[in-house]
Amino acid sequence: MPARVSARASVRLVAGVVAVRAAIADGSLHHHRPEDVPTGHRSHAVEVVRAWAAGEDLEAQRRRCGVCAPALVTPRPRGSA
Repeated sequence: MPARVSARASVRLVAGVVAVRAAIADGSLHHHRPEDVPTGHRSHAVEVVRAWAAGEDLEAQRRRCGVCAPALVTPRPRGSA
């Protein structure tokens, strides 16, 4: 039974990655390349992807982005939780 759960989780993970890549390619998911994120800032990509997954538009996603809205999103050092 655990192998079946693991296989299902793996399929969901792959499907999620495919969906995120497609959304970046078609422009429906706000995205910054890692080299475009200023030193000392985080893009808050997880928060942006959650907004996208919830159906929020690009403007709402940008408001959660630590690069586009640094005054609204407190930057944290990379590697901090």
